[in-house]
Amino acid sequence: MKKKVSLEKKILAVLENELQESAGTFLTIIDIAKEIYGDGYQRRTAYIFNKQVKDRMSKVRELAEQNGMIVIPYRTPIKGNPAIKFKISGWKIADEGDETYIIDELLFKKRKGEEHSESFYKLKTNARRQGIVSGEKLRELAS
Repeated sequence: MKKKVSLEKKILAVLENELQESAGTFLTIIDIAKEIYGDGYQRRTAYIFNKQVKDRMSKVRELAEQNGMIVIPYRTPIKGNPAIKFKISGWKIADEGDETYIIDELLFKKRKGEEHSESFYKLKTNARRQGIVSGEKLRELAS
């Protein structure tokens, strides 16, 4: 019997492959969906596939945390719309050069009032464990 690989694992594999091949550039939802679905990604299926990938990104982040990795978003500000302040433009697995993105993510969670949440704590400990963010900077964030 053939085992079916979950979509979350496929997304994580695409992000890992990008980290190894291209020095970890950010991938858009469209890039990830095209990589996973290949020739099945067509104009009439694009909306469905993009939505599936987008909806699963929180689970992908949890799966990455279980494997000792950090998946970070790239947020771009939206001008002229006070209700929505940013848009997530891309995703990648954090490496040594992504200290600012991780600090931004921690500050974003802190502003949302999630500084006592499990995801905030996991992100902080994984960043310290991997040596991406120094303990000194993390203590500054805590205050």
